[in-house]
Amino acid sequence: MELRLSDGKYTALSRGGLESVSGSEELKQRIEMKISARRGGFMLMPEFGSRLYLLPAVKPMQRKAAAEQYIAEALAGEDGLSIEDAEFLDMGDGRIKLNLRLRKGGGSFSVNTYV
Repeated sequence: MELRLSDGKYTALSRGGLESVSGSEELKQRIEMKISARRGGFMLMPEFGSRLYLLPAVKPMQRKAAAEQYIAEALAGEDGLSIEDAEFLDMGDGRIKLNLRLRKGGGSFSVNTYV
């Protein structure tokens, strides 16, 4: 069980304390964190995160392959997780929207983020 994050902040309960997530919500939140965080950005965990922030500098024809490699690196410790689909949308302002479809066990889920 992990604490729920919303816009990078812990979510407080109305009666006090912090809200938690578990099961598939916990998995999705953990994946979003691993994909969104810059690899090497946490001094005590240099292998945490992804290199997706480098994607805008990659030629458009090579982005899918580079992104799949960066995602695989970020999710290396997640046993049984596979990428079903990855879609990249150039937002025209230097950002790329990444829409991922992932599968673990019998279920699939989506993760969307900007890089």
